[in-house]
Amino acid sequence: MLTFNLQIFEDQLLNSDDLLNFLTSTTEEVELSTQGEGPSLHQCGLIKLLEENNIDLSRIKVRTPNFYEQLPVERIYNRHKFSYWFRSVHQAVARYKFEHIPGPHRRIGCFIGRKNLDRLAILYWISRRYKCFLSSLREDQIYYEQRPDLEQWVDNKYSFESWIREFNIPSIDNYSVQDQYTTKDMFQENSDFLRVQTNMLNYYNQFDVELVCETFVRGQTYFPTEKTTRPLAGGKPMLVYGPKNFLANLREQGFKTWSDIWDESYDEYEGIERWDRMKPIINQITAWGDWEWTPIIKQANQIAEYNKTYFQEEVINDY
Repeated sequence: MLTFNLQIFEDQLLNSDDLLNFLTSTTEEVELSTQGEGPSLHQCGLIKLLEENNIDLSRIKVRTPNFYEQLPVERIYNRHKFSYWFRSVHQAVARYKFEHIPGPHRRIGCFIGRKNLDRLAILYWISRRYKCFLSSLREDQIYYEQRPDLEQWVDNKYSFESWIREFNIPSIDNYSVQDQYTTKDMFQENSDFLRVQTNMLNYYNQFDVELVCETFVRGQTYFPTEKTTRPLAGGKPMLVYGPKNFLANLREQGFKTWSDIWDESYDEYEGIERWDRMKPIINQITAWGDWEWTPIIKQANQIAEYNKTYFQEEVINDY
């Protein structure tokens, strides 16, 4: 069987031309690999490409950890209850020592690695309104896709583009985006791979609620990465910008979310509809007086501590 590695970034299939050339050059069985990632294969355009070009689907197998969508081709993958990111962060927390770094305390915190339109627009909105704990990974230049829905995301695209040119959100410990991909062996000596992914834990005392911006946020998928597993392991309440039913699927795995504390109906939506429903929650969290917020965050932290304990006990049993 021949193998082709799919390059899928931000819910888009990047090497579709190469894939089509590969498929039409052979009649053998082919394994298409998502390289361990869990995007929606309908959303990224893979299934449409196969069907529109009359590819014989009986000779196609897809290796993907996303079991949350129906596919017209055979799926091959060793199914686990938790994705490998649960296991990796579990191991990182056991291996690395994290210390609380002093600093001003905020209600909301958000960490962004690779930049795209959705994440940049979220940072643009929140950074201009509230004093939040915001951090990023360092980049010399920022590129993002020029999508036609830009004006749905930002109030003024010229102001947004100017803000990007002057992007000044600091990098945690001065790590760059490339530092996330320095080695495939995440526990190789001198590898900073998982340290980059988890160093935010050193700053968890500086904010109350983490705003998580997941990797795959559209289509029928559920693939929690370190962005979600980090606050689970660190016992931090969170809001999640992700695909539809992300929180529901998290609960299906045994975790608890915060629907008794703030509105989580945003989980029924994706994309700009999801973000538009998340903004009022952030507004409310920042607007509560200290006398109101103290019992609220206490209750939220109790749920987060339950998740932390569940994470520590259950994930290790899945590998």
